[in-house]
Amino acid sequence: MTTIDTEKKILRRMSLLYIEGTMRENLLTIVEQIEPDMPDYTFSPKDTIACHEGSFLIDVEDYDVADGWQEDIKQLCEWIGMNNGDDYQREPKDLNHLVLSREFDKTQLTEILPFRKGPYYVVYYQCQNNKAKELLGNEELKQNISAITEKYLGYDLCSYEKWVGGIYMVWHHPYIKDIHFTGTDNPAGMLCTIITRKPISLPLTFIVTDHDKEGNQIGNPVEKIVDTAIGRFLLNTNKPVTRPDVDVRDGNGELVFSIKGIIFIKKIVLNMGIVDGITGKMEAVMERDVISSEINPDKDQSGQKREDLTRRILEQLSPLPQEEREIIIDEVKKRLERKA
Repeated sequence: MTTIDTEKKILRRMSLLYIEGTMRENLLTIVEQIEPDMPDYTFSPKDTIACHEGSFLIDVEDYDVADGWQEDIKQLCEWIGMNNGDDYQREPKDLNHLVLSREFDKTQLTEILPFRKGPYYVVYYQCQNNKAKELLGNEELKQNISAITEKYLGYDLCSYEKWVGGIYMVWHHPYIKDIHFTGTDNPAGMLCTIITRKPISLPLTFIVTDHDKEGNQIGNPVEKIVDTAIGRFLLNTNKPVTRPDVDVRDGNGELVFSIKGIIFIKKIVLNMGIVDGITGKMEAVMERDVISSEINPDKDQSGQKREDLTRRILEQLSPLPQEEREIIIDEVKKRLERKA
């Protein structure tokens, strides 16, 4: 399991509970280890999302980090106010943990976790007698669960039925904040950017396995060893990648970052129009592909051409706040993935 540095870190628990009489049912609990550089390290969302509405309670508490906290399900159940820790089964069962990235996460688990860039490490527990999912069979309760989670958590928990009733232990790499990838055609490969929480020198092995749109492997995996201090580097491949998987391992061979089926943006269409001030309806005037509109398909798409196109996209996004830019890019990637 990835080594966890507990210095200056806190645990934050968020629990959504259904309470009726003496029954206290966990609908969702997330315990996250907060790194000192995270925006909400000094700001707890307790004042904004903690509530007690009808039979539903959202409880938020902070705790000190204890060694091995991810495995102490009984302690966690005591925090929640439940005594059924023995009813929960750990996943993965092999004492390992999931390594997830919010981008291209087919499990959709990261969509119900706090928004973070970079790798998520997750151990989760599912109750073998999951009464929480049974509550979804009651249409009135289901509507109430949807309403309260959309209001306070920003998503409809009922849309993620697979994860209802679970307890999720989440942490992040103590030094690696995020890794970005940009596909390049000439030279073929990916431009990789390593973002660390603080200056540090760590050896990392990047392993790239490309696939076609049907999921068939293309050629042999490509490996490259780099140091985090380098910051940015070009990871060369034999030809431009299509749907690459990227695994990153540390000097001990531990998987620290993993992203599957990357889809690089090839086309963004801007729909420009006029909004009627009375009806509020928009009459489309023009659609323009800001990437491909000026590309001659008979010409070689050089690295310089890609740089120019990237610059034009950035010009469109730069006036927006950083969070809004990230939301737009994430939404574009999701739509491209659905069409793939």
